[in-house]
Order: sequence, then C-alpha cells, then structure tokens
Amino acid sequence: MKGVEVFKDTNLGTNGKSCYSCHYKGSGIDGRKTEFTIMGKKKASIEDAVNFCIEVALKGKPLPKDSQKMQDLVSYLKTLTGKKYKRKVIKGC
Repeated sequence: MKGVEVFKDTNLGTNGKSCYSCHYKGSGIDGRKTEFTIMGKKKASIEDAVNFCIEVALKGKPLPKDSQKMQDLVSYLKTLTGKKYKRKVIKGC
C-alpha cells in the first residue's frame, strides 16, 4: 500500500475517518519538521506522531514503527510542506 493510500485508509481506525479526514490534501502537515507537538503533546518522532493521531483521532491501534504501512505513510508525509487548505470542518478533527 502506498503512502497516500494509507493516508486515506479509513480502516486505520474504528470511527470511519482517515488521516485525510482531518488533513484534507495533507493540510497543516509539514513533513520536513523534526519536532512534533500534537494537541499539546510532544512526540519524539514522526512515527510517534502518526500513532498518536491513529489512536486519538481515528480510535485505532498503533502501527508497528517498522511496518510497511508506517514506512509508506511516513514517506508520503515527508513530501508535505505544511500548506493549509480551506475546507468544511469535520466533527472530531
């Protein structure tokens, strides 16, 4: 599975949402960053940040850091520049 497909995969969680649900077109994600603070919580790595979002926002189980899904997703995230896109707010995001 390629990174953008993982990003849009609603099976990462249990609430029918995907990373794309809250981050339309990658909105607000800057994959060039080396420090991550999400909802006021500091995370040591991009993988920890991803898993925090999966567990909290998507109500899912964390991905193993060395899994192909995680590697594909992180590779995709590193292409994002933090640009923000306007979109209707989705409840829970």
